[in-house]
Amino acid sequence: MRKTGWAYLLAIACLAGSLPAIAPAAAGSRVALVIGNAAYDNLSPLGNPVADASRMADMLAANGFDVMSCDGARRGCFDLSRSDLLDALDEFRDKAEGADLALAFYAGHGMQTDSGNVIAPTDIELDCADWKAKRAVLLDDVLEAMDGAKEKIVILDACRNDPFRARQCVNRGVRPLSFGSFAVPQSTSRFLLVSSTQNGQVAQDGLPGAHSPFAESLFSAMEAQPAIAFDQLFNKVAKNVIEKTASRNFTQVPEMLVRGGAPETCLAGSGCGMDPYATALRAEIETLKAQTVRNQQYEDIVVALLRSGGLDPKTVGAEQKEQFFRTVMAAARALEAKGAEGQMALAAMARGQSTEAENIFAREAAAPMNNPNVPPGDIARSSRNLAALARVQGRIDEALRLYRQATMYLTDDPALWIDYAETAMAFGDYDLARAAYEAGMRASGKGPPADQVWLTEGHADTFWSTDPDMALAGYLEANQLARRLLVGHPDDSGLKRGLIVTHYNMGHIAMDRGQTDVALAEFRKGLAIAEELASADRSDARWQYDIGRGHERIGRALEAAGDLAGAQQAYLRKQAIASRLADATQEATYIRDAALAEEFLAGIARRQGDLATAELRYEGSVARMASLRAAAPDNPDFQRFASVTLLALGDLRVEFGKADAAWPNYLEAAALSERLVALNPRNGQWGWDLFRAYQRLASTRPPGVEYHTKALALIERLKADGLLEPGNEKWIAITRKRLEMAQGMPAEGAPARN
Repeated sequence: MRKTGWAYLLAIACLAGSLPAIAPAAAGSRVALVIGNAAYDNLSPLGNPVADASRMADMLAANGFDVMSCDGARRGCFDLSRSDLLDALDEFRDKAEGADLALAFYAGHGMQTDSGNVIAPTDIELDCADWKAKRAVLLDDVLEAMDGAKEKIVILDACRNDPFRARQCVNRGVRPLSFGSFAVPQSTSRFLLVSSTQNGQVAQDGLPGAHSPFAESLFSAMEAQPAIAFDQLFNKVAKNVIEKTASRNFTQVPEMLVRGGAPETCLAGSGCGMDPYATALRAEIETLKAQTVRNQQYEDIVVALLRSGGLDPKTVGAEQKEQFFRTVMAAARALEAKGAEGQMALAAMARGQSTEAENIFAREAAAPMNNPNVPPGDIARSSRNLAALARVQGRIDEALRLYRQATMYLTDDPALWIDYAETAMAFGDYDLARAAYEAGMRASGKGPPADQVWLTEGHADTFWSTDPDMALAGYLEANQLARRLLVGHPDDSGLKRGLIVTHYNMGHIAMDRGQTDVALAEFRKGLAIAEELASADRSDARWQYDIGRGHERIGRALEAAGDLAGAQQAYLRKQAIASRLADATQEATYIRDAALAEEFLAGIARRQGDLATAELRYEGSVARMASLRAAAPDNPDFQRFASVTLLALGDLRVEFGKADAAWPNYLEAAALSERLVALNPRNGQWGWDLFRAYQRLASTRPPGVEYHTKALALIERLKADGLLEPGNEKWIAITRKRLEMAQGMPAEGAPARN
């Protein structure tokens, strides 16, 4: 047995990713071992290996493979302990001996340990202090089991997302939990190994209930072209995975290893042909790999800069993260063109240090407007790159100044105006955001179709709370624009998502006006588009998120119409989706959405008179947001979300007769709102939240002179600054009267005045 050589082969395979090992399937015997491990005792459970392995086993059997069954009831082997896995390998060894083709497919956890590369039985234990594994199975053992076959294919869908439970290995550093790299000797027989990702990388598991991105691409290719040779088919898979994961800011590059020549067979087993575009495809993949290597370096830079700014990357919302990756990667590409100085700056950025890069860009950004040696476009790009670096590190006011400077030199770039407007929105400055969106709309004909829609939709967002008629007109315009553009771009998912958002927003405004039927119709239109997109790609979290939002909005409309039972069912559907996304991704957008689902269900329970359940739901929302708030104390959205929830929880407890329990909720809500108002005193919504918190503190522990005084000063300032909505002006007189009454009341423990 060539144990060392097999070990090398296995390691490389795992590095490349997670592809099923397939034995040559010509006109002779073809055997397959298909394993899906998901229910781990000591590692994080996985959502998709069982589904991935089940589909692979059925597909192979349908094409003539003898697929092993470990339980005698279904094809394939699932959730195997170490002893079960070794037994399966013994049986596979007997089946593979003398077979024309042996194929092994493994989906589950896999990694490099002190003993080498291992696939993880469900009872494995891994010590992250010394990387020793108990009850592991070496990849070598899989390869040795199929050594007797004439041709061999191994597909490894391992190296999945972090296998440790959250409480484990918190000090393990940045060591990637993936397979290690090995030198690979030549094989005396035809051998093909495919893995879902290269060494040092991890592979996405995908959303629960869907296939992993690698498995989905693999199955689609195999079903579409069963008569194409396996090695050429896997090239198509690699291209699709690279493109799909790159669009989500995640680097995953499948790898393929051939030794002794690729197996001369295909899934169908006969009539196998060659892909006429195979040579061009291989060249394209090599180009994509080179680009992806650079993109991975840029992704590492974004993460390092976020952390240097005090942000945990997982606390950054999905859309905001997309902006960060796009803008910082543009800055990194600009540095690449600046020779050795730029390379030194890139190296420093990878350590979270942006000073050198900022000095390079600042030289051009500081050039006079009419400097003949520095074109205006260069000044704009450097200012824009500086803004991106400031924004990703949380220096929002500085980023706004730099974006403003960039727009002085470059007025016709829609994407620049979008970045400027979104930064202003994050700062809570809707007037500035509105002006930026308007400027972008004037230049929108020069950008991608989706940008035209998002500029119009974003502009409408700035009117939401102050002028609903203007907002509605803007959303309708964006909706009609998206429909016109889709005629020429029918596959543009950005345009379709624009339709979803505008339908949802138009429905919101209709609901605010009491037009429940109109609102329901709009919400259902948006939901139908989201479900269409999700059916085409179940692994994309965005479409699942939009489906959840559709159910939420339908629930709101039904609740407004008095159908509490219908609303509750809609909210439960939203909660199921939101919780699944939050638990699977641990990303801020989905955690926040799951917390929001708890709040809607709390509201229903409250209206039904079930105060105990409502309290538990509000507590669940607060708990969901706790990690995000702790990791991102300067994130205005997280802090405002929490302050509003705490006010609702406090109100419920007062209604429950538990004022003492409500007091700390109100105190925390006030503290959060005070920080937000200090960040931007011009944000009227934040000021109103703080006023409400002061009111509740005053009324919970009378006489409350201190908090009535703060509330009055605040609401008078909001009125003077033009930030108080007309319908709330009555509270000035009410608060003044309450303060006067409080000042005439004795303090707790003090004698009453005559």
